[in-house]
Amino acid sequence: MVQYSNLTTVIPAMDHIDESLTTHSFNKNLNSAIHAALAMGKKTLDRYYSLTNSSQTYHIAMGKFSFTLWCSLY
Repeated sequence: MVQYSNLTTVIPAMDHIDESLTTHSFNKNLNSAIHAALAMGKKTLDRYYSLTNSSQTYHIAMGKFSFTLWCSLY
């Protein structure tokens, strides 16, 4: 059975990944290559956060979609 993700499951997952990347990036015992990979992952995740935050679907799902914005679209 195929299951699809929705915003109510994706956003908490992104938050968890962001927290893990941030926590591990401060670990001084990790190799510099790992730190570079963590930084790249965090940068990629931040890009997705930006795209999600600018999405009308996100604003509707999170109850942030204003009537004024809706009127300006039409």
